[in-house]
Amino acid sequence: MRKRAIALWLTLPALLAGCAGGTAAAQPTVTVTQTVTVTATPSPTPTPTPTPTQSGPLQLGTAYKLPNGGTVTVFEHRKNVEPQDPNQEAIDIQVCVPAGGSGANPTISDRFWSVRDAAGHSYGAASTTWRHPGATPGFWPPEQQVKWGECYRAWVIIEGSKDTPMTTARYNNDQSGVIVDWALPQ
Repeated sequence: MRKRAIALWLTLPALLAGCAGGTAAAQPTVTVTQTVTVTATPSPTPTPTPTPTQSGPLQLGTAYKLPNGGTVTVFEHRKNVEPQDPNQEAIDIQVCVPAGGSGANPTISDRFWSVRDAAGHSYGAASTTWRHPGATPGFWPPEQQVKWGECYRAWVIIEGSKDTPMTTARYNNDQSGVIVDWALPQ
């Protein structure tokens, strides 16, 4: 025990001298550089649904597939379907909605249909309520509710022009951005 006490008394003045008023020697600063490799996996960017495009008018009777899986078709065009109004003509159309949809039953409207002349003028659906002998069954009322997976086919009465030949029938759905034409016989 005596040796320990002497060692402590000999060490104590050296320790006190280091703390008393003197500055400790500066220790060198150690910089550690660490390289970390991170591999980032990018989140997939959603691919926008392309708006269907068409290079030229389809032939009558050709179905056009819509982005939602349904189809639209024009089968026939007739002029002078109402003897009392020679400007009225009609297109025989069909709209099929895809099966397996959810929510409320879809509504089909005649407002998306028209015929066009060579100058690009558009003639839309007429607002008539009577039957037309040359176009039966007619698309009336102008909006039809159908079940998912069903097709609706009827004649859309067009307020045309008896003196102007029509060149195309058009489906133009401003809600989905789809515009498709069918060539009309001349």
